[in-house]
Amino acid sequence: MDKKISKTEVKGLISKLRNAADTIKSQIHEIDQRVEKLFVEKELIEETQLTKEDFMFYVREDIRQRAANYPNRLRLCAKKTGFPFNVSFSQLERNIKSGTFQPFPYLDGETAHNGSSFDVSAIYWLFGEQIEQRFSDAIDQFKWPVNSMTIEERRKRIAEIDAELEQLEEDRNSLTSDLMSTGMTQ
Repeated sequence: MDKKISKTEVKGLISKLRNAADTIKSQIHEIDQRVEKLFVEKELIEETQLTKEDFMFYVREDIRQRAANYPNRLRLCAKKTGFPFNVSFSQLERNIKSGTFQPFPYLDGETAHNGSSFDVSAIYWLFGEQIEQRFSDAIDQFKWPVNSMTIEERRKRIAEIDAELEQLEEDRNSLTSDLMSTGMTQ
């Protein structure tokens, strides 16, 4: 028993389908607007100037990273040459009396030399705190914001935005799939 659907019923079903598609399109549009707002907020957070204190956090981290290789170079030197235990008391005394440089790898962490060459990591290792302080003094001339979102607050809010963006993308994909299944994409 096939039941025939009247034209009125067909038009009613099509109308309901259009309404459902319009509702889905509206929801997708709302998601797109929210995504746009979140991207603007995220960009603002990422681009707003840091306080000097927060900026100096990155300076300290950079100096630490630049210095990190020096102890490794000394360790390799010790493996290759036996430094510092291969330098005897008598040799050190002779060098002092003769005015000869000691065989210490001060500036590169690998070889004793008269200071004509160096590895940059040694400079950061040996003088990192002074570099940090002098750089901090030098940038005092710039106008720094007094109150700004802290690094922790920025990181937290960006993580929240990223999580929300991920959820919105999932929601949008689901709605788009629903819309496609209606066949009313225009």
